[in-house]
Amino acid sequence: MLEDHVYNNPQPLSSFEKVSLQMLQDIQERLIYRMYIYIRSDILSYKPAPGDLAYPEKLVMMQVR
Repeated sequence: MLEDHVYNNPQPLSSFEKVSLQMLQDIQERLIYRMYIYIRSDILSYKPAPGDLAYPEKLVMMQVR
């Protein structure tokens, strides 16, 4: 929708287009950074607890109930 308005009125909306693109780039950069932090802290640095690794026993316990 924004593209239609900007392309149909290029002169009055050129500044708006520049600001919108800058905001979009900033949002994308922040999203990528947050994903990197999440992957590094919650996935790569994950230390499993003993209960997390006891899967055959957990499945057997769940079937008994």
